[in-house]
Amino acid sequence: MCRDSTSKNYMKHVVNPQFRRLGESERARVHVMSYQTLPLACSNVFSPKFVEDEILGVTVDLSKATDWLQVINTLPSLVQLHLSGCELSNLHMYVPSVNLTSLSILDLSYNYFNSSVPQWIFSVTSLVSLDLTRWFFSCSYSWLSSSNLISLDIGGCGISSSVLDSLQNLTNLISLDLSDDQLTKRIPKSLGNFCNLREIDLSFNNIGNISLTYFLESFFECKSPALESLSLIGNHITGIIPHSIGNLSFLRTLYLTDNQISGPIPYSIGKLSSLEALGISYNRLDGSLPDSLGQLSKLILLDFSHNLLTGVVTEAHFIKLVSLKDLEGSTNKLILRLQVANWIPPFQLEHLSMRNWVLGPQFPLWLQSQKDLSYLDISNTDISSPLPESFVRSFSNLRYLNMSNNHIRGPLTFSGNPATLVFIDISSNGFRGSLHPFLCSSGVTSTSFLNLENIHLSGDLPEC
Repeated sequence: MCRDSTSKNYMKHVVNPQFRRLGESERARVHVMSYQTLPLACSNVFSPKFVEDEILGVTVDLSKATDWLQVINTLPSLVQLHLSGCELSNLHMYVPSVNLTSLSILDLSYNYFNSSVPQWIFSVTSLVSLDLTRWFFSCSYSWLSSSNLISLDIGGCGISSSVLDSLQNLTNLISLDLSDDQLTKRIPKSLGNFCNLREIDLSFNNIGNISLTYFLESFFECKSPALESLSLIGNHITGIIPHSIGNLSFLRTLYLTDNQISGPIPYSIGKLSSLEALGISYNRLDGSLPDSLGQLSKLILLDFSHNLLTGVVTEAHFIKLVSLKDLEGSTNKLILRLQVANWIPPFQLEHLSMRNWVLGPQFPLWLQSQKDLSYLDISNTDISSPLPESFVRSFSNLRYLNMSNNHIRGPLTFSGNPATLVFIDISSNGFRGSLHPFLCSSGVTSTSFLNLENIHLSGDLPEC
């Protein structure tokens, strides 16, 4: 996003998803500009001497730059233009056309316009990617019929379901973002070349009282669905996750968070061999966790927290999760029952949350193998054995530690806390003894939250 020119990061380059997809050689051509003050004239920013090859992305307040379009119009070889969040105020509504004959990617997102789309955008026939996030249109949507677009982002623009008929001619479309709009229905199969869609984000709409099976039905009818990314967060979608979800074999990311989906997680989810992120938290899923999840070797994020899952979890659930970095399973009634006493997981986690599981009574020593942890929540997990003295020292990057509401016994002897540790909650445990080893540890000096409630301490507060 754009930053004000008075900040320390005056003109840090916009990190747009389109930039992430560039190859190394292309990224090397992106020019990063740096000014201490906002140029009075836009031409100082967009002068050809500041534009390297065909890509221009700036992060500066352009609210006073009334000539920005005229200056850009002198760069006919420009291929990519990224002006996200630059507080543009003059859209040059009545300029009929521009000389940007090579422009393929245009990003005007987060400028919070409240007007019709200017005519000059329609004239750019070379455009294949258009991002107008948070642009509240006040015109007809006939302009959406441009058949060259492959990527369209109109999230947060007040789009209703009736507008989707205007997208029928977008036969080249592969990426569509309609998040935070006003949709109430599923995407019609008549939309463009529906079966070629790869990325769809419909999060935070009002698609209530529609079952997930019904919503996905159109994709299942495709001979070979190309869908790689689907986000339906916060839509009050009901029903179950259908067994046929395993037929979406190209899926890399699936986010169904914060809906009203019920029933078990289907075993077929283990067929999604390309899956990198699975978010199904804050639903009403029940039954046991399928061990087929353990086959997803590319999975980086797994979040099934805040559901009604029950039953036993074993090593089989994690057997091939070599890429996993983020595991969130809190607020389920799951029991971790390992078959191997000295189990070493195949992953190295950075974020682990298992609140309300049964991990005890013995302290789960496998946790000490997770050297990259920055967030650890094992609160209310029925642990009653003593805490290993070296436990906290195992995590040099740990920032958040919650072990509250257990029955961990023994003296509070752990010391050498990592200097990164900001949050510590060890309340409601069986710790006894002096606070000196704990509070006089060098790591506690950076802690901003410390909860020692309901533990049995003795002696005076030490002066470290």
